Amino acid sequence: MQEDGSWKAQTPPEDLGRLTGISVAKRGESGVMEVLRLDYEKGSVQVKTEYTIRQVLSPTKMTVGDPIYLQRKDGEPLTGNTMLPSGFFAVKEMKNAEGKLTGVALYGGGNGHGVGMSQYGAKGMAEDGKTAEEILEHYYTGTTVQQVIA
Repeated sequence: MQEDGSWKAQTPPEDLGRLTGISVAKRGESGVMEVLRLDYEKGSVQVKTEYTIRQVLSPTKMTVGDPIYLQRKDGEPLTGNTMLPSGFFAVKEMKNAEGKLTGVALYGGGNGHGVGMSQYGAKGMAEDGKTAEEILEHYYTGTTVQQVIA
């Protein structure tokens, strides 16, 4: 942990006890999370940078308790991720009648940095034989790709 209480590691500190709360501390202009606050029994930390937040909350790292399940908007499961697909998500704490944290739900808004095309999705589409025009029109719906003569 750094002097300002921030945390840039990819694994949670072990000496702070049980997680008691989680919240968005700061978002960027595009809505992507820039600082995540994690409250523990013995203190709080701030996870800084979208990339680090996505790694810290990855399904493969958070293995205590029930398994983490990611589901796409279309209902398809998303498995094998080493980090969350995007830093553009909302956090909902689930607490029991005594106010004890029993779970956390993350509601995502996309993939990647929140500014357009997923490099991994585009690569997969290209490997499936899609043209550059088809890929662009998929990610930027309602647009038309045209040649511009200078």
